Amino acid sequence: MMVNKLKSVLRKLFSFSIYGNITAYEYCYIIYLRLFYRFKGLKFDVHLTEHCNLNCKSCSHFSSIAPKEFADVSVFEKDMKRISELFPKKLYKICLLGGEPLLHPQVLDFINIAYKYAPKTERQLITNGVLLLKQDDEFWRICRETNTIINITNYPVNVKYEEIENKCKSENVQLLLEPVIKEFKKYDYDFNGSQNIRKNYKYCSDAINCSQLNNGKLCLCQQVAYIHHFNNYFDLNLQVSDNDYIDIHHAKSRKDVLKYMRNPIPFCKYCSLKTRGIVQGWGISKKELNEWKTD
Repeated sequence: MMVNKLKSVLRKLFSFSIYGNITAYEYCYIIYLRLFYRFKGLKFDVHLTEHCNLNCKSCSHFSSIAPKEFADVSVFEKDMKRISELFPKKLYKICLLGGEPLLHPQVLDFINIAYKYAPKTERQLITNGVLLLKQDDEFWRICRETNTIINITNYPVNVKYEEIENKCKSENVQLLLEPVIKEFKKYDYDFNGSQNIRKNYKYCSDAINCSQLNNGKLCLCQQVAYIHHFNNYFDLNLQVSDNDYIDIHHAKSRKDVLKYMRNPIPFCKYCSLKTRGIVQGWGISKKELNEWKTD
């Protein structure tokens, strides 16, 4: 409680903008994240599905406009094996998400593989919770035996959170229930690619906290990993080059990966970071371009 109060006070004290809509408080948090992950090690997300059973406006992973698509278990195992070779000790957290991961018929295989190659690493299954109470006994047993944390992104939808909490307690499975998300920050893109790459990287929390492992490619953020959905749906061409990700199977060492992670990438030129962060109420997507683009 005291920590939350302190955060609230600091947020008010450092609420002034220093780069577009980025506040001093947010920049301090970015500095903290950079130091934290340098000490703790690599953290990354993996999409089990591209699509979702919700339809959130302005989804930063583009799940509301993505086709129905499932991750390949054999590819994930190959990638996890390589990650475990590159990061035998400094692997901090793995998040299995989407889309909605519980839509994947082989979700338990992904949980087991993550545990197989990173048993000492924190592993989370991030879900909207809609399908949780429909999971069978095997699901709960595997989550319990692999020490997989269930992290619910708490949207203002009809989910029986109290029943889920009781179920997790009875199954001895750790649960993280995030605060209710009533607002979304709107992402914004510069289709001309004229933004300052270095400044964007410097002031972007996604570049620190949202790395994605996608079919052998470690991407700095979700935009690089999934922008093809945005391009395909709206017939655009925000280009991802070979310099925007690192192929973990071609990386010679952990240093190669970290060098990539700690520097700006060409794709940063498309992010209008100065106008990103406009708060809008959470809502259902109409799949319109203005959900991701400020006029």
